Amino acid sequence: MEPTKAAVSIFFISSGFLLSMKHPIERVSWAGWKRFVGDHALKIYPLQWLGLAALLVFQLIFIVPEIDWWLTTHVALVQSWIPIRDVYFGYNGHSWFLASLMFCYICYPPLSALGHRLRLHWQCLAMGAVIVVFWWRLSGTAPSTREFLYVYPLVRIWDFVLGMVLYRLYQAASRTSFTPGRWKATLIEAAMVLFFLELIIINQRVEYTHPYEDFLLWWAPMGTLVFGSAMLNGHEGYIGRMLLWRPLQWLGRLGFEIYIFQSIAALIFNYMVAPVCGHFGLMVYGDYAWGMIPILIVLAWAVNRWFSRPLNAWLKRHRQAA
Repeated sequence: MEPTKAAVSIFFISSGFLLSMKHPIERVSWAGWKRFVGDHALKIYPLQWLGLAALLVFQLIFIVPEIDWWLTTHVALVQSWIPIRDVYFGYNGHSWFLASLMFCYICYPPLSALGHRLRLHWQCLAMGAVIVVFWWRLSGTAPSTREFLYVYPLVRIWDFVLGMVLYRLYQAASRTSFTPGRWKATLIEAAMVLFFLELIIINQRVEYTHPYEDFLLWWAPMGTLVFGSAMLNGHEGYIGRMLLWRPLQWLGRLGFEIYIFQSIAALIFNYMVAPVCGHFGLMVYGDYAWGMIPILIVLAWAVNRWFSRPLNAWLKRHRQAA
């Protein structure tokens, strides 16, 4: 779906929300900042390097890979700072998200400290002003510029900040006695989903929007989904209870691996499966096909089982020893 690109917003928003929940940092020290950033870097960089190395190996097998200077930007996870399409979407193109997310992690401790000093209503007014300014400045901007802003860390950090503000709103709202019944919760969940679907239809049909780059269009539905889901936590409707299904929770735990290994799964499908079995299934988004989904899931599970989990276990033992 086109909103798979739009859904990137929910990753940034939910990251800001969940970090605020897990790490309510009020003071910033040099030692604390280094530890926080280091811990999150160790969750991202090794997986990025593994995905990049695997992609280059598969390209070497099936096609002739082009090794350019911007490979170093992918190794360092700074490609989303470079306003050249071949750079920020080069090699493992999906990893631009990790580059921008890493910048959000670096900025989180001081942003958190600032958030605890500003009253909630000032934070909400500031986010409203940011939205108005962005919409005004982006109006009529060339599509190529909007595409770069879609990946640019200094722009995407505002999705992350929105998640932090939503957590403060959630803290304030959770003090109320909000306990909806099962059917009322289901209606709320349905309304949030329909709001999202309505914007998908608008985005596809109205020509003044640019489907790929209009990240601003998705702040409202994605923010609503994050905030509404948090408010309904423990009081889920029938839609929310579907998300508690164990296979879906298992898929959720493979999220980073699924995201990073999309391109590799596509290469496997296109060069190993399709020539033998034919292009069964509908092709979507260029070279992506439904047939690559089981390949992607198996690949993500294998990486999680034999790379991510052992690495995280080793890091945990190392921290305890330190």
